[in-house]
Amino acid sequence: MHGTTHVLPRSAAMVTLFAALALTGCSGPGQEVDPGPTYAEASRSRAGEPAEPSPDVQVGLANSALVSESFHSSGTSTAFPGAKQEMWWEPAGGLRLRVTGSVSGDMYCDGGTSYTSAPLFAASLTSRGQSVTVPGRLEDTYVSTVLDTGCEVFFSIPATARPAPDKDRSIDGGKALAYEASAGGTQDVYYLPDLSSAPTGEVRLGPLRLESTRSGRTSVTTYDSYGESFPITMPPDSKVMTVEEFRAAVQG
Repeated sequence: MHGTTHVLPRSAAMVTLFAALALTGCSGPGQEVDPGPTYAEASRSRAGEPAEPSPDVQVGLANSALVSESFHSSGTSTAFPGAKQEMWWEPAGGLRLRVTGSVSGDMYCDGGTSYTSAPLFAASLTSRGQSVTVPGRLEDTYVSTVLDTGCEVFFSIPATARPAPDKDRSIDGGKALAYEASAGGTQDVYYLPDLSSAPTGEVRLGPLRLESTRSGRTSVTTYDSYGESFPITMPPDSKVMTVEEFRAAVQG
C-alpha cells in the first residue's frame, strides 16, 4: 500500500464491519436481521392447509435456509473495482470470504468474531479515504473484531427488504421473486426462489442472486452448492491481533 500512514480512529472496529458488509453486499450495522419463522409457523391456516407465505415470511424462510445449510457464493465487488469475491459458509465451521484481483485477502468469521487479513483490512480503510500501510511482518496476520450479531450478518437478507414484483424474473427455469433493500446511495435486489409451495419442513433454496449498487458501482453475486462440505479453518491465535494491536503496529 502507498501513501501516508494515518492514525486509526477509535471506531476502527466498526469500520471493519462496514467494510466487510460492503464486500458482501448485505445488511448494514444497526439493521435487524430477521431470522424468520419456521415453515411450520408460517404455513398454518385455519383450514389446516399450508398457506402461501407473506413477503416478509418469504425472506424469513430464505434466511432460515441460508443460516442452517452450507453454501458457496461468488461474484464481483462493489468495494474494490476489478476485484472478485467468493464466500463459503458452514453452519458448524464458520464463514470464509476470499477477495482476489485489484485487492486480495481473506476474511473469516466464527462464533460472532470476524478475522480480516491485515492487507484486506488496510485496503478497506484506504477505500474509505484512510491510507494505511501494512508492515511486511504483518501481511500474514488477521485483525479480529467482535460483532454485535452472529456471522450470518454477512449474508442474511435484511428485514427491511420489500417485494419488488416489477423486477421478478426467471432464473435457471424457476420463478425468482425480487426483494429490494436500499438506504442512501446503496441498493440491493435479492432474487429468491419461490418458497411458497415447499412441503412443511422441507424448505430448500434453489438459485439465489444478489445485484448490488454502491456509490455507482454494481456487482452481481450468485449462490450455489447448498449442503456441500466446505472445510473452513480459522486463523491460528498466533496470527490474530486486535484492532488496538493493529493500530499500534501501523503507527510504529
